[in-house]
Amino acid sequence: MPALIELENISKIYQMGTLQVHALHNVSLAIEAGEFVAIVGASGSGKTTLLNIIGCLDHPTSGIYRLDGQDVSRLDRTELAHLRNRKLGFVFQAFHLLPRHNAVENVELPLLYAGMPPGQRRQRAVELLKFMGLGNYLNHMPGELSSGQQQRVAIARALANQPQVVVADEPTGNLDSRTSDEIYREFQRLNRERKQTILLATHDPTIDRWGPRKVTVHDGTIVGDVPGKAA
Repeated sequence: MPALIELENISKIYQMGTLQVHALHNVSLAIEAGEFVAIVGASGSGKTTLLNIIGCLDHPTSGIYRLDGQDVSRLDRTELAHLRNRKLGFVFQAFHLLPRHNAVENVELPLLYAGMPPGQRRQRAVELLKFMGLGNYLNHMPGELSSGQQQRVAIARALANQPQVVVADEPTGNLDSRTSDEIYREFQRLNRERKQTILLATHDPTIDRWGPRKVTVHDGTIVGDVPGKAA
């Protein structure tokens, strides 16, 4: 059976005037369903470019990318947007919550775009927020929540459409160390209890503690790939 995520000789070149910037060089990577994978590297290493390609936010210049067996390397923007909505959930460094909407309404948003009826939307949003430990904060506005609670709302929102992969880009970048640990623990729990495939980009040197497979990127190439610890 093929891997859930398959990259074959992926390269990405950005044209900046007359200058070509080679962000990725012939990167090959396979990620199985149910894996917890951390992509680590310094700023400028290429990890964000790699994450953006896997998350269907950018096209590779060359190479093949298959997601769940589908070659997405050459899909147009409309096709990529549809794929993202069906198969991918996103968590960002900035929480991107709507400030005038409560926690339930924020989690409901992708379900609204997907056309789910109101009653079902609310039921799923409430279930996810309770799973994330926020059952007592359903009607709280983002400004009434701590930074860690806001990020847990964002994770619940990423899970709303039952994605095959949760893509997290520096999800603890704006958090203190204690709150960062809380968020890493939630990703670990999602992976272990729900078998959720998680792909997380970080420069946090302590990520090993949480047991993910660690893929290290340097100068646009993969220079390390350490298996995760058993759940």
